[in-house]
Amino acid sequence: MIFILKETEVLEELGIKNYKIIQSQTVFKFGTDSVLLSNFVKVKKGEKVADLGTGTGIIPILLIAKNENCEIYGIELNPISFDMAYRTIKLNNLQEKIKIINADLRKLDGILPKNEFDIVVCNPPYKQENTGLINKNENIKSARHEATCTLEDVIICAKSLLKFGGRFYLIHKPERLSDIICLMRKHKIEAKKLCFVHSDIKKEPSLILIEGKSGGKSGIRIQAPITINN
Repeated sequence: MIFILKETEVLEELGIKNYKIIQSQTVFKFGTDSVLLSNFVKVKKGEKVADLGTGTGIIPILLIAKNENCEIYGIELNPISFDMAYRTIKLNNLQEKIKIINADLRKLDGILPKNEFDIVVCNPPYKQENTGLINKNENIKSARHEATCTLEDVIICAKSLLKFGGRFYLIHKPERLSDIICLMRKHKIEAKKLCFVHSDIKKEPSLILIEGKSGGKSGIRIQAPITINN
């Protein structure tokens, strides 16, 4: 198969099962947080997964590498990122297992079925709109700031897709923890597992990983922290 990259694009090796991913400086490039989230997600055989804001498709690829016997849908609003994700999935011959959909997660009625997913996963924009440094590149801005969807939009979408007892996995900043737990409970997703991620165990955590259960009972487990060195 002849494969041609577009201007500014590069092809990066993922170091697992010979999978590759298309990257570009014109859109948000995946980082450690996507790898952390993929490792935190527990996928069982035959489960149906939705990745909200899939970007260039990194999380679906990492999840399918863990368990090939699942069905994954990546939802991406940005047309440039969607195109890169679509071509990445085709390049890796994963189109039978991963479907990339160009859609707004706030408007999925009629696009994805409700209450049928075992897992919903999301690496959302961390910053609220009009806070912090704002990137002039609109493609990168929308990945970092809640410009096209809020944290509550993500949680509402997750709840609508999940079957009763389905799991919701999220990575975010520690300062948003109270917002996350309150909004999840508001929309009947109960926080069940929480893990803090540190760059240095002697310093405050830089990220949190959280698992929620649709229709779950109260009670949360704090897992051993993860420390990232170098």
